[in-house]
Amino acid sequence: MRLCNLLSEGPKDFAEVLQFQRDTHDQVHRSQQHDTIISVEHEPTFTTGVRTKPEHIPETVAPVVPVDRGGSVTYHGPGQLVVYPIVQLQPPKDVIALTRALEQAVIDMLAEDYGIESTRVDDRSGVWIVRPGEQDRKICAIGLRVARDTTMHGIALNVTTDLSWFDQIVPCGIDDASVASMAQLGVDASLEAVNARLIPRIDALLQPLRKPERVADDTLPAVRDASASVRPQRTGTAAATGTERGTARATALPASGRPPRRPEPETRKLLRIEAANAQVPIEQKPEWIRTTAVAGKEYQDMRGLVQGKSLHTVCEEAGCPNIYECWEDREATFLIGGDQCTRRCDFCMIATGKPTSYDRDEPRRVAESVRELQLRYATVTGVARDDLPDGAAWLYAETCRQIHALNPDTGVELLVDDFRGSASAFDEVYAAAPEVFAHNLETVPRIFKQIRPAFRYDRSLDALRRASEAGLVTKSNLILGMGETREEIESAMRDLVDAKVDILTLTQYLRPSKLHHPIDRWVKPEEFVELRDLGEQLGFAAVMAGPLVRSSYRAGKLWAQAMRAKGRELPEHLAHLATGAPARQEASSVLARMQQLAPTASATIAQTT
Repeated sequence: MRLCNLLSEGPKDFAEVLQFQRDTHDQVHRSQQHDTIISVEHEPTFTTGVRTKPEHIPETVAPVVPVDRGGSVTYHGPGQLVVYPIVQLQPPKDVIALTRALEQAVIDMLAEDYGIESTRVDDRSGVWIVRPGEQDRKICAIGLRVARDTTMHGIALNVTTDLSWFDQIVPCGIDDASVASMAQLGVDASLEAVNARLIPRIDALLQPLRKPERVADDTLPAVRDASASVRPQRTGTAAATGTERGTARATALPASGRPPRRPEPETRKLLRIEAANAQVPIEQKPEWIRTTAVAGKEYQDMRGLVQGKSLHTVCEEAGCPNIYECWEDREATFLIGGDQCTRRCDFCMIATGKPTSYDRDEPRRVAESVRELQLRYATVTGVARDDLPDGAAWLYAETCRQIHALNPDTGVELLVDDFRGSASAFDEVYAAAPEVFAHNLETVPRIFKQIRPAFRYDRSLDALRRASEAGLVTKSNLILGMGETREEIESAMRDLVDAKVDILTLTQYLRPSKLHHPIDRWVKPEEFVELRDLGEQLGFAAVMAGPLVRSSYRAGKLWAQAMRAKGRELPEHLAHLATGAPARQEASSVLARMQQLAPTASATIAQTT
């Protein structure tokens, strides 16, 4: 059993650790890693399981993250010990036995080491404090998932947790009970001390349920503090722009079947740029880098389809905070071409290396997923494939053709790289007639070579210009906060207008790990509003700007807006894309929400200080 103790690092971002969980789950399933127990403390976060009702999702200053575990909504935050056992189960898998083993480990530890009497409650998972004449209180929540015979997610034990956070939700969807912590029950203990007593019990009780180890050297070392940086790895079709978050720490074995984004520092020498980046600590996020969840009927339907049919999208597997909105619009994003990129950009999470395969059947499977999900609009992106003569242009084009053939009422956006300037590769993509041809410029000329060394600024502009001349609606993105000035941003926007780009998105850079480019500044929502207004004045047909806007965010809505602005009639079968709720991540919406939540935020700060 491998023990991965992240507690010494303090509270960690939930989405980052979630991705690390998923990558570890994949490695364990493929017998490329030992069964693993992760111990961690999270930053304040609300998570929603598959049984969460829309009315139970809080409006809060903390992030709300959908997860693919059982149960309803719960809270994770400082003072709470969270343990994720990721183990392969013997057949037939017994999820009930797994749940009972974890509950028993907590019950035994509380009683034997701290004198706290706890128990199970019929028809309710978790560990409870039950006393005559008092309301039942849950001290430890359990939410699990077993996929491909391998477990993930786990338990959350309130040690010194600020229980006032639970006042914002119906914990675990149970409205006739409350919560407890060890501190509330009079126990003074640190997370490290509790973890040291709990993990050996979990390991012992899980032993009868586990498959024999497939990885050599199956020993249980002392719980150790893992201090080497590990960036969560992109898996399956999951991907995001380099502005997505992603750091965690552990001692990890390299995966061979599905490689990590880049080999971990333990297994390779750092690039000079990575070593320089690592000297700058990870930056603290400002209050406006937050989002809240609004789960409507379409989102619930989409989630049911994804869970029930084991489908995969970038949106869910990368933990995108905008999933509620895009899925409510029946929009999703897919990654094609593998998970190894032949280029390295200093902001991007994707692994750089030699791709291992080229799957010509992938377009058909993506088209079938679009049909299964009943999507109204699909964005298709991918890794750079400089190892292929056409740079994977055929793969993009064929995916677009297959989606259109199987889903005639679905719009398609292709977000491609620059194909090294190959005219024939671009012509292949143009001929597939996507609703939008997208290529992201990302940054300004002065720092372009540092940020995107394998790309060229002029070549990117030329790709967009040629697509416009081919009659396509074109789109690009600028990431702010990487060292550019306001004047340089405005100049790059004018360059894009000169290249006849129709749609522009502007977003805040979020550093994936300490090995990536440091954040130069946090761009305030007010500045995003100003840049949006400037973009409209310059002549873009549609502009979306905001700290958590991403290039594929509300993509169908933006395309419909651009079509109207260009005086083009929307095809009847795509007219539905002109409808939809306002964009919550657009900067003016963020500002309005911050003003509304200001009293709540002040109250929360007062409670926790």
